[in-house]
Amino acid sequence: MAQERYTRGARPTCVRVNLAAISRNLAGIRRYAPGSKLLFAVKANAYGHGSLQVAAASQTQVDGFAVASLAEAVKLRTSGIAKPILLLSGHFSREELADIAKLDLWTTAHSAWQIEDIKSFRKLPRRSVWIKIDTGMHRLGVAPEDVPNAVHALSSLEPEGSLTLFTHMSSADEFQGDETDRQNGVIHALAQRFGLPSSQSNSAAVFNHPATRSNWVRVGLGGYGIHPANMTDLNLEPAMSFISKIVAIRNIPKGDGVGYNLTWRAVRDSTIATIPVGYGDGYPRHAGNRASVLIGDHLCPLAGCVSMDMITVDVTEIRARIRIGTRVELWGKRLSVTDVAQASQTNAYELVTRVSDRPFRVYDTSITDAPAD
Repeated sequence: MAQERYTRGARPTCVRVNLAAISRNLAGIRRYAPGSKLLFAVKANAYGHGSLQVAAASQTQVDGFAVASLAEAVKLRTSGIAKPILLLSGHFSREELADIAKLDLWTTAHSAWQIEDIKSFRKLPRRSVWIKIDTGMHRLGVAPEDVPNAVHALSSLEPEGSLTLFTHMSSADEFQGDETDRQNGVIHALAQRFGLPSSQSNSAAVFNHPATRSNWVRVGLGGYGIHPANMTDLNLEPAMSFISKIVAIRNIPKGDGVGYNLTWRAVRDSTIATIPVGYGDGYPRHAGNRASVLIGDHLCPLAGCVSMDMITVDVTEIRARIRIGTRVELWGKRLSVTDVAQASQTNAYELVTRVSDRPFRVYDTSITDAPAD
C-alpha cells in the first residue's frame, strides 16, 4: 500500500492501527450489554493506539470516553471531541476544576478532599461528578459507609442531571467470580438506596459477569481487540499490528553465541536474522530467548537478548524462504500480543501502552494483513 511506504530515513518498523476493527469491537461489546451506555477508555494514548485518532474514529460508537488526567482530556477536547470525557482519577489540584468546568468534563470524586473541593467550587453540575466507591480493590474510592455523606455533600451542586456511582472490579478476569459478585452487590445496593446510576463493568466483567452490566459499562482492552482474561472465543479483532522487516541474515556455526553475554548458543549450524526493533521501541526486554515473531506462517524464536534497537531471531527452519526486507509480525492479528506478553512475563496492557513514538504509525479504516512494501 502506498501509504505504508517508509519515509526517507525511517527505520522499517511501524505500528499499524486498524480503526475499523475498533469500531467493530465496540459494536460487538454493545451487543453484550445492549441496555448499558458505553464509556471507552482512551487513557495512555488509547492504550498505545493513538488517542486522537481512536477517539475521532469511535465517537459515533460510544457514549463517552475515559482518561486518566486533565491533560489527556484537554488533548481530546481541543481536537474536537465533543462527547463526554470522564477523568478517572478526578482532579489533582483545586485549580484544575476551572478547566474541568470550562471544557464541560466529567470528573471523579474518590476522596474527602476532592469532595470538599468540588462542593466549595460549586460550578459543576451533578451530572459531571462520578463518585468512586472502594468496594475492595483499595486503590481509590470512598468507603461504602461514607457514601451517604458524599452523596449528601455533592447533591448541593447545580441540579443538572444525576451523580453517578462507580467502582473498579479487582478480579473480573476470574471465571468463578465470588469477589466480583461481592463487589457488585455492594455498589448495586448503594445505587438502589440512593436511586443513582452506576458503573462497574470493565472489559472482562462485560463478557464474564453479566450481572455487572449496569447503567454504564467502561471498556478498555476489549475495544482494542485484545481478549481479556484469555477469553479467546470472543469475536474481537486486534487493532494494533507491530511490524518490521529483516535487515540482516547471517549463518553461524554450532556452539557460537548471539547477543549480549551470548545468552543463546547454537545447538546446530544456524541462521540468524536481525530485525530493527528493540526495547527503545517498546518491544519487551524480557522477551529475549522466550518469545517468538511471525515470519510468513512460521513462528521464529528470539535468539539472545533484546537490545535497545534490535532483536535477533533463529530462522534456520525457513532460511530458503526469507530475504532482506521480508516482513516480520512482532504481534498483531495472527500473533497475539497476549502470547508475546506471557512469554515476556508481563501482560498485554503493558506491551501496547509502552510502544514508543519511534515506530511510525499508520492509521486506516480498512487495513489488511498484506505484506508491507
